[in-house]
Amino acid sequence: MEKEKQEVKKWMKIIAFALIGYLLVENISVVGEYISFFISIISPFVIGACLAFILNIPMTFFEVKLGKFKTKKGKRLNKNFIRLVSLLLAIVVIVFIISLIINLIVPEIVNIFKLLIDNFPTYSEKIIEFATTLTRRFSRN
Repeated sequence: MEKEKQEVKKWMKIIAFALIGYLLVENISVVGEYISFFISIISPFVIGACLAFILNIPMTFFEVKLGKFKTKKGKRLNKNFIRLVSLLLAIVVIVFIISLIINLIVPEIVNIFKLLIDNFPTYSEKIIEFATTLTRRFSRN
């Protein structure tokens, strides 16, 4: 009796899943609109979390280093001031790294694509030769 109940529950779950799947496929445009709306709401939070994650590493480093400084009177610097300066330094470092990547790596990628485009006729000829030799080799058998 217990096995029959479990079997019925199993089949009910499968039927419900299939019905929901069918309704989702049948109304795919509405589902796409809801997904788009959800992504538009969530994306600022995701971007903010990514920025916080990226800025946390250099900011922590600068906070530790600036926390060791003392004023002329022997007092430690204000924590809010240290956080502000650390944040600004972290932003400057991240912008510097991004600009370095853009100025060094992107031109090389452009050069690679230019080289590929320039040599495309040679590559296509070699591919055609390879395909014809394979065709000849396997068509004789």
